[in-house]
Amino acid sequence: MAGRPKTALVLTDDTVVTASDLAKLINLSHQRIRILVDEGVLDRGPMDTYQAIDNCSRYVKYLRSQTRKNSGKDRMTNAKAQMAELDLQQREGTLVPMAEIEQLLADMVLRFRSRIRAIPSRLAPMVAPETDVKAIYKLCEKFHDEALEELALTPIEIVEQVSGNGSARDDEGEASAETDDI
Repeated sequence: MAGRPKTALVLTDDTVVTASDLAKLINLSHQRIRILVDEGVLDRGPMDTYQAIDNCSRYVKYLRSQTRKNSGKDRMTNAKAQMAELDLQQREGTLVPMAEIEQLLADMVLRFRSRIRAIPSRLAPMVAPETDVKAIYKLCEKFHDEALEELALTPIEIVEQVSGNGSARDDEGEASAETDDI
């Protein structure tokens, strides 16, 4: 390889290089240097020369701006993919809208409240003639346990209603439970 001997290039703020040298410095082709000059990314000086440090800085800023643009596109692509995934989950029945869950939970709380409030009227006729404290306690415990058991079983009813296999409302069951043991 007979040619110019390789010498180290020391760059300062005032270092001026040719288009070929700048291309080698930032690993681009001579054509790409011209395109970047036309786009206003790089600044060409007199007689096709370039301020080395200034143009390297300009090129780095350009690359960063391109990365930001691409990351914005990536975020948009990711957001669209997440929306499509959520839509698919909803169609498959594995994702339930929050409003439905809130309504089902509100219904569950109302049923439980109704069940608890019915205990005194159901229990009073049974407790009135009773004189044994243990028997009264057992009756109270039985009614509270029934109400708590209904509450404990409610999530199964919610899952069934959401998936379309049942109903979270058990109005008949609630009415019959109120008349049991009276």
